Amino acid sequence: MYNPVDGFSKELREKREAAGQTQKGLAAKMGMSHRTIMDTELCRSSPKFETVALLARELDISLDALVFPDRVSPNGIPLCVYDYFKNKTEAQAQKYIALCQQADTLKGDKERRLLKAAAFCLPSYAAIFSLRPPRSARFPCDRRR
Repeated sequence: MYNPVDGFSKELREKREAAGQTQKGLAAKMGMSHRTIMDTELCRSSPKFETVALLARELDISLDALVFPDRVSPNGIPLCVYDYFKNKTEAQAQKYIALCQQADTLKGDKERRLLKAAAFCLPSYAAIFSLRPPRSARFPCDRRR
């Protein structure tokens, strides 16, 4: 049976070494004993959750991937995304990605149009959005011409 603490221990050592840190150096930086790091890496103890959370944050270790390995693919991509693309060709994947990028662009265009409409309807808010309303949208009492 898979034990997330063992997975954390292995990931801790790999990430620490990849960052070029020693056990003592990491412990000093985190304000803990180097024995805590050593015992955790060697699976000699079950660390407190607070310790696990601090180390995971410092070394960018995904606890989700360790606790729910069946929901996250090995490379950290959500399993639903991995499952969707795993049987696609490179061309099909690129086509889908292009569609998503176009959707993001349209969303951005829609947001810009809404900001311009707000600036048109409410000239006093135009300065907030750094947009200048057209001359026809200014109120009659607006003497700045």
